[in-house]
Amino acid sequence: MVYSKPPVVDAKSSPDSLFLNGAELPAERFIAEPCRIQGMSAILRLSEPGRLAIKVREHDAPISIILGGDGKIVTKTIPVGETATAPFSVVNTSSTFLVSSEKPFGKVELDTAASRVKPAIVRPEGFAPPPEAIVFEAENIASQEGQRSAKVVERPSASNGRATSGWDVEGQAGEWLINAPEDATYRIYIRTATVNHPVVLREFYLDGRHISTDFDVVSWRSTGGFGYAPKEWRWLELPATATIQKGSHRLKVAVLLGSANIDAFAIIKNAK
Repeated sequence: MVYSKPPVVDAKSSPDSLFLNGAELPAERFIAEPCRIQGMSAILRLSEPGRLAIKVREHDAPISIILGGDGKIVTKTIPVGETATAPFSVVNTSSTFLVSSEKPFGKVELDTAASRVKPAIVRPEGFAPPPEAIVFEAENIASQEGQRSAKVVERPSASNGRATSGWDVEGQAGEWLINAPEDATYRIYIRTATVNHPVVLREFYLDGRHISTDFDVVSWRSTGGFGYAPKEWRWLELPATATIQKGSHRLKVAVLLGSANIDAFAIIKNAK
């Protein structure tokens, strides 16, 4: 297959511009002979790993997207009749971005803010929930989703000598039953351990809805290990409170990026 640049004057038969968070990116346009597939390629640089959504406003044929770097390749397709991908995880901060189609297409917009991400509040080493906290052990998993299942492992440094491990594939999710003793606004905590990942991204749901309307995704960074030693565990507070009615509820944690073991959860009634 032979690649050539489209004629500069032939704007209607070649792709439009490429933008990242509203700023135009330098892109190389091409036409692949003899099938006349046309597209753009560019080097995509992000400040840190995270979530990315891609929008193509005008296209009369499916849009093919390839994002690759460091031996990892992500492929996406935008069918005819749709204008954007759902947000997906990007590990590499520098990647080769390729978008192509059998027919001309309009402006391509890349958006790292499509998933609203907020960092968790990291509690210091040695932090323990106060006596009034309600703690739920993570090994008591109610259900799991995804093609790969996490497992319960022995960890002497975990709160009950056991924890859950293997939460590292996008699409995995676990649900836990939590019980609120009264109607109140609560702070929600997770005790976790992770290492070797620039960033961990998770979605948190309560009874099928995001914990907060202010964000979709919670992020945190390495704690120094996977929980083999006490210093490798950290309690993280979610960056928003939740109003929870008395009784049993389902807390769901969905994996988006990075691997992180989970030891326990806690809810603490928020001080007025």
